[in-house]
Amino acid sequence: MRRKPRIPPSPLPQREGVDPVRVKLPQGGAWGTVRDHLVARLAAGDGVVDGMLDAGLIVGADGRPVERDTAYVPGMFVWFHRELPDEERVPFALDVVYRDEHIVVADKPHFLATTPRGSHVAETVLARLRRDLGIPELGAAHRLDRLTAGLVLFTVRPGERGAYQSLFRDKLVHKEYEAVATYDPEVALPRTVRSRILKERGLLAAREVAGEPNAVSRIELTEHRDGRGGTGSSPAPARPINSGCT
Repeated sequence: MRRKPRIPPSPLPQREGVDPVRVKLPQGGAWGTVRDHLVARLAAGDGVVDGMLDAGLIVGADGRPVERDTAYVPGMFVWFHRELPDEERVPFALDVVYRDEHIVVADKPHFLATTPRGSHVAETVLARLRRDLGIPELGAAHRLDRLTAGLVLFTVRPGERGAYQSLFRDKLVHKEYEAVATYDPEVALPRTVRSRILKERGLLAAREVAGEPNAVSRIELTEHRDGRGGTGSSPAPARPINSGCT
């Protein structure tokens, strides 16, 4: 079995707890220079790319700046820092509920993204924890949606991250969700909801479609008042990505 080529470490440090962008030049490219490829690949435009090159903000594996005329080499890596968006700070505390030499468990508030993505970059749980705890190699073992609050597990050592991620992938971690929904006394609870959840590449939101169920949740009513019901949802091992009240 052929081993994957080793990815060299980043020559650039993190900025505000955010990793630099790493770009690998693909095989079979018709570009003469790294600059030509970046202009074609990035949405920033040639003016921005040229400005970054002239300022020495794009570097190779040895940390040296890439020039405008640096030859295109398939398989080559380059790094640069993305321009951080002007993010509004989420005004909720991020509490660490457990920490040892292997893991960190944080209580993620509503509206704070778990990891940098899209327009949410520095104002994320991962970036905040890296800054606050001084652990640049901290990584997320799983994610919660931005609007969902709850416990998130992070790994301190990169070499151990895969083992913890496999626990979530193999459904070996028991999860419980709480939600508030309109209370309908005609709906019998507890109940088990079986759904087929489709997650399309490139889209943030998953959706429920017809077909063989791949997600199972057991939903219980915990309390109700003023026409609202508090529900607890425990996803079963089929595929724990859905939670709600029917």
